[in-house]
Amino acid sequence: MMKRIFTITVLLTCGAILFAQSPNSWRGLILDQFTIKDTTSVLGKPYRVKENQKLKTEVGDWIGKKTRYEKLEFKVEGVDKASLYFLKGILKVIEIDLDEKINPNSLESAYGIGFVPKVSGLDIAFKPRDFERNQGKIYPKSYPSVYHLIGVADSAYVVAVVGNAGIRSAFRSVAGVPDDSMSFPGKVETVQLISKSLTDTSGLEALK
Repeated sequence: MMKRIFTITVLLTCGAILFAQSPNSWRGLILDQFTIKDTTSVLGKPYRVKENQKLKTEVGDWIGKKTRYEKLEFKVEGVDKASLYFLKGILKVIEIDLDEKINPNSLESAYGIGFVPKVSGLDIAFKPRDFERNQGKIYPKSYPSVYHLIGVADSAYVVAVVGNAGIRSAFRSVAGVPDDSMSFPGKVETVQLISKSLTDTSGLEALK
């Protein structure tokens, strides 16, 4: 009996490991390790290359907004578009525009990290009744038509753009009906995997 329980536990653990996606990689491409040459050997030739590009992201304040990247865009089976950002030839950001949108509540299982919605400090200050606290974290009572979820792993930030437009969302907004506080509404449209090596550490020398 104990052997059977141990076997089931191992299978469940292995299943979870196989299902979970590393927050710092996609399709075998690993942040901070792959070069442009490595990437094209996996994805093929990009259909568009752009120099000196900014990265638009909700964690811009964490990584700095002035950095410029070499951006390569690929057409990849299973997704609408993949945009990869390189700094000095090294892969730093993977941005995936999804063809088939996914449930935002599956992100935690997919990456093995927790996610919280990005909320504006000004909105919280001027509209405190529109938000609620749960285990020390702040959540909107009603989600907008587009919002962002952020997860923080050891090696990367994961940012998901969630579309929440639709008849149900519009009805809730007009009627003032709050969303289910136990789940995230809408569908994930875009996912960004951003290397934590980009974190802005300027000024930290003064703390030593």
